[in-house]
Amino acid sequence: STGSRYLNAILDNRGVLLVDEVLTINKPGAYHKNSGTFLLNSDNLNITQSGTTPIPVFTNSGKINISNGLTFTISGGIFNNNSGIYDGTGAISITGNCTAYINNNLTNTITIKIANSVISGTGTIFNLGNIELSNSVINADLINRNRIWTYYDNNAINGTYANDTDAQLNIIGIYSYYAKLTFAKGFTNSGTITLTNNYYSDATLNVTSDTLINAANGVIN
Repeated sequence: STGSRYLNAILDNRGVLLVDEVLTINKPGAYHKNSGTFLLNSDNLNITQSGTTPIPVFTNSGKINISNGLTFTISGGIFNNNSGIYDGTGAISITGNCTAYINNNLTNTITIKIANSVISGTGTIFNLGNIELSNSVINADLINRNRIWTYYDNNAINGTYANDTDAQLNIIGIYSYYAKLTFAKGFTNSGTITLTNNYYSDATLNVTSDTLINAANGVIN
């Protein structure tokens, strides 16, 4: 198909939203809810949130399954994760000055790309998949058990953090773009922290207070 598909409505999904071609949900000022299933079967799903009265919100307490090579993108507004489940082998992209709230513990097994956005909430993120952080802030507690990549120079992790055994934290400067990650609190590294600079770029890890403890099995390079 050569056209595009748009759903310009306030969506309360209690069943199955099947995405076989690119679909954009884009009604301004909407309060979308998913307690059913979003199934990204063979193409991407975009929730584009705009408007300020009321503030647009997407709340997920259901399941989002993302097939390999596909991306579920939420841009702008507020994203509430209330015990939502994310599985498959695709990616979630949180972008466009979106504020996401992790209101229950979240075990991540896929790829989450966070760009120009803020992640807050009372739940803890257990990362068993991949997180890419670009000019973004994570205020929620984060336990890294797999891989995190950070790009550009305005990244912060303000909650409690741990880099567990075999976990990788990568701070990557690319060409002339510096990479900087600032931790508000000290933490223990039992995995690997890698700072990579290329050409004219720097790679910086800052710890504002307390101590970075490099455990006996920890590596910093």
